[in-house]
Amino acid sequence: MDVNIACDFSFSVYDSIDKDEVSLGSNSVTTQANLDVNILVYFIKNLDKIGADIEVDDVEVEINQLDTIYFGEIEPDWMEDKDYI
Repeated sequence: MDVNIACDFSFSVYDSIDKDEVSLGSNSVTTQANLDVNILVYFIKNLDKIGADIEVDDVEVEINQLDTIYFGEIEPDWMEDKDYI
């Protein structure tokens, strides 16, 4: 299955003088991946009724093990933060 995967990253650094986290900005990144999946489809049919249609009762999508997603180089987007312009 081909999927689009989006992730939001926030960057910060610890200020040892003030003892708090200082934001360095953020960024949203999207990448495409190809996943191996199993799709289970459950059907129902009324066996007492002649000519009854088969209906889909439920669908499950199982993702096989997903180890790593590569987003490439990630850095803060300074242009969206008005404090840095």
